[in-house]
Amino acid sequence: MKKIFWIINSILILFFLSVAPSPAKVIELKFGHQNPPKGRTTEKFLNAWAKKVEEATKGRVKITMYPAESLFKAREAYEATRGGITDINWTILGYYTGRFPLTSVMTLPFLNLASGHIQGQLRSGGAINSHILQELYEILPEIQAEWKEVKLLMFNCSDPYLICTTKKPVRNRDDLKGLKLRELGGPPSEMWKFLGATPVLLPMPDVYESTSKGVIDGANLPWAAIATFKLYEVLKYWTDTGTTASAMMTIMNLDKWNSLPKDIQEQIMSVSRFYGAEFAGDQGWGSEVREEILVRAEKAGYKMERVELDQGEDEKWIEIAGKPIWNKWTNDMKAKGLNGQKVLDKTIELLKKYK
Repeated sequence: MKKIFWIINSILILFFLSVAPSPAKVIELKFGHQNPPKGRTTEKFLNAWAKKVEEATKGRVKITMYPAESLFKAREAYEATRGGITDINWTILGYYTGRFPLTSVMTLPFLNLASGHIQGQLRSGGAINSHILQELYEILPEIQAEWKEVKLLMFNCSDPYLICTTKKPVRNRDDLKGLKLRELGGPPSEMWKFLGATPVLLPMPDVYESTSKGVIDGANLPWAAIATFKLYEVLKYWTDTGTTASAMMTIMNLDKWNSLPKDIQEQIMSVSRFYGAEFAGDQGWGSEVREEILVRAEKAGYKMERVELDQGEDEKWIEIAGKPIWNKWTNDMKAKGLNGQKVLDKTIELLKKYK
């Protein structure tokens, strides 16, 4: 009797083992980007967000990071993602002048906030500007249409850029004349032309060497970039005024996205969209970055001197290089059959809403 019981029990165990579901296979995703592996933005935003995806998917997704242009050059990031060289990518909109025309509205001069409020809470410029760009995408089909070749996971924006120079402090428009400043393409470059400087289009990884060798006289950039690329070693002055903001995007290869199970897609998006945009803005471009960098520079034996614009110079710059570029941008959009005025009006409306 015991022998029969043992046989039956063994058969039942084998049966249940045969029908039990096998552990789900881990989905491995490649994430390529331009930043150095130990950079501030890399650690606080990119690596941290990848970890959030792994946690949200309960370990069913594993993300392997490929920093420092190890899979592709910075300006090749979008095509590398679209073509499947990388599954996920974070890159900068300014590398693709004219390709995403309506999305570029957030890169227009002086259309950004140094801080603001979301649901009554004071937030950093990075978080606020990121939220605004994400909202523009969510509510405007015209912007959504620009991203149909990839899966847009989230946008993010920097805090306002500032002018940093090597030899000459900038206090007014006259100080800008003749300076060669690193800039992104499109409206930000147009801004410097209006103000008398010469914009030089360079990927961020090239700025340190170009500055140290005198190829450029400085750069318009956020504090996070100064930290990530140790630019406090070569830049001596920073002018305390906001100019432009950089728009960035975290995107995914569309075929890879469509191959993911529905629940995995939902889990990834739970840490993307508005949540991811604000997380990126705070972690990469938060309000504490400036003091953190200045302290780090001083400890390393470097000093960046703060410079103020002359009184009334801000307003002059907006009249000279802000409003004319906004008008030119809307006219350019109209010539392309795009409703730029609608997008600009909505952007200004959101800036007022969250200020």
